[in-house]
Amino acid sequence: MRKNRLVKMTVAIVALAALVTGGYLYKDAIQSRIARTVAVVSGQEIKPLLDSESRYIRQIVAKDNSTSRTIMWQSDSSEADAIIEYRLVGSDDIKTLSATDTAFTDDGSTTYIHEGTITDLTPDTKYEYRVGYSTDRRSDWYPLETAGAGEYEVLIYPDSQSGDYSGWEQIVKNSADRNPNVALYISMGDLVDNGEQAYQWRTWLDSIKPLSARIPLAPTLGNHEMYTLDWKMREPRAYLSYFR
Repeated sequence: MRKNRLVKMTVAIVALAALVTGGYLYKDAIQSRIARTVAVVSGQEIKPLLDSESRYIRQIVAKDNSTSRTIMWQSDSSEADAIIEYRLVGSDDIKTLSATDTAFTDDGSTTYIHEGTITDLTPDTKYEYRVGYSTDRRSDWYPLETAGAGEYEVLIYPDSQSGDYSGWEQIVKNSADRNPNVALYISMGDLVDNGEQAYQWRTWLDSIKPLSARIPLAPTLGNHEMYTLDWKMREPRAYLSYFR
C-alpha cells in the first residue's frame, strides 16, 4: 500500500515538473518520462524507453522484403549498446540483433541513428520486434509481417515538401486509417522542401508515425533532398543517413 502511494506521488511530481519547467515538451515526451519513473519506482526489471531514446522508429524496405527487414530509430544521446529484438508472434523465443550507433550532425543539430537488418525470416509470416539498450530498456513490441507471393496493397505518396507539414500529417493519418492492411508505402521524392533543414526532417519523420513502426517504407530521392540552407546543391546527406 505504501509503495503504491509512493508511485502515485512520484508520478504526480514528475508530471507537475514537466508542465511547470518544460512546457516545450511534447505530450509523448511527458508520458514517456512518467512511464519510466513508474517503472523505476515500482522496481520493474524492464523499463520503457524515453521519447528521447526512441525517436522515429521505422521499418525500411530491405533487399528482399519476404526474408529481411531494416529497422531504424534515433536517440538524442549516444547509445553504444543499441539492439533489436524480434520473435514470431505468439512465441517466447526472442532473437537479438546488434544495431549501429552513428552520430549525424546537420544544420547544427546532432542525432544518433541506430540501424540493423533482420535476415533469414520466413516469407508470408507474422513477427514482432522492439528496440532498446543493454538489458533493461525496451520499446513496445511492433508488428513486422514479411511479404508473400500474393497480391498486396501499397500506399504511394507524391511530393510532401512543405513549409507546414500539418496537411501532410493528416493525409498520412487518413490514408493509414482507410487502408489498415497496407503492406508497403512509397514516398516518391521531395519528402522535404529543404534537405539540410533539420526541423523539416524531424517534422516529416514524426508525421509518418501512423505507418512507420509497423509498415516498411520505400523512399525515393528528389532534388529537394539535395538543397543546402541557401538553396545550392549538395550530396543528400540527411536522406542517405535517415534511410540508409
